Amino acid sequence: VGFHDFFRISPLRTFDPSEADYFFVPSYACCHQVAGIYEFEELDARHIAVVERLPHFAKSGGRDHIFSLHYIDLFPSWRRRIPHSVVLTPETEVGFERSLDEFDLDQERFPPFNPAKDLSVPPYINMRDVIGFVRHAKPIAEREFLAAFTGKLWQDVAEAADIRGRVARLAGLPGMAVHAYSTINDMFGPTGMQTFMGNARFCLCPRGRAAWSVRFFESLWAGCVPVLLSDHYLPPFDALFDVTEFVIKWPVSRIDESLVDFLREVPLTVVERYVEAAR
Repeated sequence: VGFHDFFRISPLRTFDPSEADYFFVPSYACCHQVAGIYEFEELDARHIAVVERLPHFAKSGGRDHIFSLHYIDLFPSWRRRIPHSVVLTPETEVGFERSLDEFDLDQERFPPFNPAKDLSVPPYINMRDVIGFVRHAKPIAEREFLAAFTGKLWQDVAEAADIRGRVARLAGLPGMAVHAYSTINDMFGPTGMQTFMGNARFCLCPRGRAAWSVRFFESLWAGCVPVLLSDHYLPPFDALFDVTEFVIKWPVSRIDESLVDFLREVPLTVVERYVEAAR
């Protein structure tokens, strides 16, 4: 929705196809799926019908067409219908409340995200929340927690339940603040979450119901160093920024006390340098 609005008012927009370098094809498929309006078969049929009607698609095989999808498998036939098109998506693995074993294709042989052509994009975050995270962010030297995580366990998504379960088991270790829950009735409110994350040097960002999690972006606004715990997630705009300057990426196979030991050994000056680089 945000990108559709952006392109509609962009000064670079043209209504003359001969002047266009790219053609943007908006899709609200996730809205339709989450709201229960269409199931995947109907979404697939509707996407196929749209692609077949695109007047300039065949000329380049779709290479100059940009699709905006919350995750690519909302269009199940995409590998046959738009294999060369550019996809804007926050999801660089696959899923959104679905486990990998629910998909027919081998995701490693037929990956849903191609960094050579697709773009990982950030999600929408309410400006009120952004301001709240900034307001409750303590100076690094004054933060009480070494690392913090708060989030749902997503027990119905196999990969999320495994990885977030490992994070939950870090609770009780010195310096670790972990608030993991199974129902949203136990989640923090906005101020509670902002205060919690703004009181930690590091914020753990495990994959959730998809490879990406909004917690990654909230960490940047909270002024804590994101510790990315999602092997197949590619942060947005990594071609523009050296994300290693402000993000720690840790393998999910080592979510244990070795992670806590590593974070504990990072000097305060290095933490402050990461936080400054994120700004």
